[in-house]
Amino acid sequence: MSDTTSKPATQIWRSVTVKRNGASPASTPGTTDIALTERGREQAVALAPLLTAQPFDLVLTSRMQRAIETCRLAGLGKRLAIEPDLHEWNYGVYEGHKSVDIRKELPDWSV
Repeated sequence: MSDTTSKPATQIWRSVTVKRNGASPASTPGTTDIALTERGREQAVALAPLLTAQPFDLVLTSRMQRAIETCRLAGLGKRLAIEPDLHEWNYGVYEGHKSVDIRKELPDWSV
């Protein structure tokens, strides 16, 4: 039996921090695995002082290279764990298109 069962929930989960990956070309949504831009790498490096000062119990990332690179550049690479269930929406035929552009053709479109 885990010793966490006897702790109040406030002691188990203090907070959750979510960080999206740094900038990628055109911030293309979807499952296309693209790298960060130079700006995206700069954004990730800028996060390092803030994130490495935090006592994270768990650092999860998707399999996307832009997410993994963001995590590593932000100083959390040694602690990262790839979580297969963390993934982008599959836009199908609209892969690589922004929602605003898709809605020009299909006004009611939504993921």
